[in-house]
Amino acid sequence: MHPVVRKLFFTDRVVVKNTYGTSFEAEGLFLNWFGRNVPFVAMGVWAGFMLAFAV
Repeated sequence: MHPVVRKLFFTDRVVVKNTYGTSFEAEGLFLNWFGRNVPFVAMGVWAGFMLAFAV
């Protein structure tokens, strides 16, 4: 995996907080906020183009 792709879409460490107020760190390869939302942004752009060209 290219280092730029890894830096943009993934993170190595995540902090998990539970309802009791405690937190712990988990290490691994996790999608970050940007990586989780890219499909929704792409669908929104596509829908915008569809609406723009429908008129």
